Amino acid sequence: MSTAPPGGVRGRELVFVGLLFVLLTLVLAAPLSLAPATKALPLSADTRLFLWTISWDVHALLHQPLSIFDANIFFPEPRTLAYSEHLIGSAVLGAPALLATGNPVLALNVIVLLSCVLSGLGAYYLARRLGVGAVAALAAGVVFAFGPARFVRLAQVHVAVVQWIPFALAFMHLYARHRHRRDLVAVAAFFTVQSLSSGHGGLFLTLALGALILYDWVFGQLPGPGRMLRDLGVVGLLLLAVNLVFLVPYLRAQHDVGLHRTIGAVYDWVPNAVSFLASPAHVQEWLLSLFPGVQAKVADAKAYLFPGWITLLLAALAFGRRGGDGDEVTAAIPPAAPGAPWWLKVLDGAVVLVALAALAIHVEGGIRWTVGGATITARNANRAFVVLGVLVVLRLGVARLRPFAFAPPLVRMREALRRFLETRMGLDAGFYVVLAVLSVWLTLGPEWILYKVLYRILPGFDLIRVPSRLGILTLLALGVLAAVGLDRLVRGLKAPRGVWVGAAAVVLLVGELAAFPLGARDYGIDIPAIDRELATRPRPFAAAGFPVPDPTDATRSARLHSYYMLHSMAHWQPLVNGYSGIVPPRHQRLFMILTAFPDLASLRELEELGVGYAVLHRDFYSEEDWDRVGARAAEFPDRLHLEAETDDGRLYSLPAARPLE
Repeated sequence: MSTAPPGGVRGRELVFVGLLFVLLTLVLAAPLSLAPATKALPLSADTRLFLWTISWDVHALLHQPLSIFDANIFFPEPRTLAYSEHLIGSAVLGAPALLATGNPVLALNVIVLLSCVLSGLGAYYLARRLGVGAVAALAAGVVFAFGPARFVRLAQVHVAVVQWIPFALAFMHLYARHRHRRDLVAVAAFFTVQSLSSGHGGLFLTLALGALILYDWVFGQLPGPGRMLRDLGVVGLLLLAVNLVFLVPYLRAQHDVGLHRTIGAVYDWVPNAVSFLASPAHVQEWLLSLFPGVQAKVADAKAYLFPGWITLLLAALAFGRRGGDGDEVTAAIPPAAPGAPWWLKVLDGAVVLVALAALAIHVEGGIRWTVGGATITARNANRAFVVLGVLVVLRLGVARLRPFAFAPPLVRMREALRRFLETRMGLDAGFYVVLAVLSVWLTLGPEWILYKVLYRILPGFDLIRVPSRLGILTLLALGVLAAVGLDRLVRGLKAPRGVWVGAAAVVLLVGELAAFPLGARDYGIDIPAIDRELATRPRPFAAAGFPVPDPTDATRSARLHSYYMLHSMAHWQPLVNGYSGIVPPRHQRLFMILTAFPDLASLRELEELGVGYAVLHRDFYSEEDWDRVGARAAEFPDRLHLEAETDDGRLYSLPAARPLE
C-alpha cells in the first residue's frame, strides 16, 4: 500500500459515498430513520431538554440572536442556555426541518441521522487522504458511523454529533504534507463548526488535534509556530475567535452559579472491564450467548465499547510489515552523540524531576509523601513551580546553547518508532495507533492518571463526566486502522478480485455492527390547552409551572420541569422552572418554597420576582391534591385571580407581581 495520497477525492465520489451512507443509515437506524417525525430514542428528561434546546436556539437565532444565551428558563437568571450544551451548530443543521414543519422531534432526528451520514463520509474522506483506496476507506466510515461507542449514543445528541472531527484531522494531515494555507484554515473552520455543534465533540477534537500536532511536530512534519500562525492568517484566527465568543457565557456561568463538575462524580461512570466486550450488535450478543458465564458478566457492563471482531482483525492487519515500497524505508537511527557533562545531566535531570513533581502536586491537589522516616507535604504546587522557574532560568542562562542532556536517546527512540511505523501502516496512519492508545487510556478514568491530569490542566475537560464517551476517539482510530489493514489485504490481490474481497469485507463489517431495530418509540409534543391559553396573554410576562416537586427528588424534578420547558415553547416567555446541567443556588431555595404553593411564602417570592402567571397542570396532581390546591388558592382572592380553566389545568394571574423590567 502506498502512503502517497490519492490524486484527489472527487466530488462525484463523495456524493456516491454520501448516498451509500444515507442508505446504510436508513437500514441500521430503523425504525427511527423510517419515521423521524413521530419516533424518538427516549432519554426521558434529557430528550425533552434536547428538544427544548434545539427549538430555543432556532427561535433565538431568528428573534434575538445577540442574547441567545439568555434562555427563557430559570427566570430571572441570565445566560441560562450555558447551564448545559448550547447545540447551536446542530440547531442550524436541524432548522430547515423545524421551520418547515414546526416539529422539534423531526428536527432532532434529522440532526442525529445526519450525524451518521456525515460521520461515515468524514471517516471515509480521512482514510482516503491517508492514501487508502476507495473500497477499503468505506470500512473506516462504517466503523465510525455505526460502531457502538458512537451509534448507541444517538439519543445523546450532544455526544453523537462528532461528524466534523475526521474532516478536521484530514485537513490537518494535508497541511502537514503540503503546507497549503487553505488546509489550515479548513482545520480552523471544522474545529469551530464541531465546537458549536457539540461541546463534547469540540473537546474530543481538541484532544485529537492537539495529539496530532504534537505527533507531527515530534516527527518534523510541521513548520514552526510562527509559520503556522502566518498560514492561519486573519481568516483562520477569526474562525477560532468565534469559539471565544461562545466560551464567555460558560465562564461567567461558572463564576456566577458554580457551573463545575468535581472529579469525584466521574468515578461512578468509569467503565468496568466487561464494557470492552459489550455491544448491542446482534452478532456479538449471539457469540456471547455461546459462553453463558461470560455473557452473565457482560450483562453488568457500564458502557458499550466493543468495536467488533472484524474491526479488530482488520486493524491488526495494519501492523504487518509492508512489501514493495515499505521495504525501501531507510529511516536511519542516529549514532550516539558525545555524552553531556555531568553537571548538565544533573541540571536537566533536576528540571525534569521538579516539573513532574509540580505536575503531580497540581493534579492531586496536594501530596503527602513518606520517604523513610521523613514526610514531605505540599498543599499546592506553587512552590514547586517557583523552583521549576528558577531551574529553567538557570538552565537557559548557563547552557542555553547546549542541547538537552538526554536528547540523544530520545532522538534514537523517535527514529526507531518512525521506522517501525513507516514499515507498517505509514507515518501518517501511525498517528491513529497513538490516538487509540491515548483514548483507551483516558476511557479508563481518573484512577489511571491521564484523565486526572487533563481534568486539572485542560479548561473545560470537566464537561466530560462519563469517561466511556472518549471511546468515540478510539472508534475513529480503529476505523482508520481497519481501513489501512483492509487496503493492505485487497492490494495484495489481483483485480477485480481485490475489489470484490474488499466489498465483501465491508458488507460483513456492516452485518457485524448491525443492532437494529433501535428502541425508538412514538414520541410527540402536546402543548396543553392551559399553556396555549397562557400564550394568548399580553407580553412580556413571566410564568411558573406547578406543581413544583421537592428539589431533593431529582427524578421527579427533572421530569416535571422538563415538561414545563416544552410547554413554554408555546410562548417563549420567561419561565421560573428549568432543567439543565445545573440548578442555580437561588432556584434550589426557590423550588423548595414553591412546593407549598399557594401559600404566603410562595406568593411573596413569585411577586418579588415579577412572575405574573401560575399555570397548574392537572395531570401532575392527584385528585386529592388538585382539590386541595384549588381550595387554598381561593383563600387569596386579592393575590390570585383565576384567568382560565381547561380540562388539563388552571391559569392564575398574580396582580401584585412586580412589573417586568
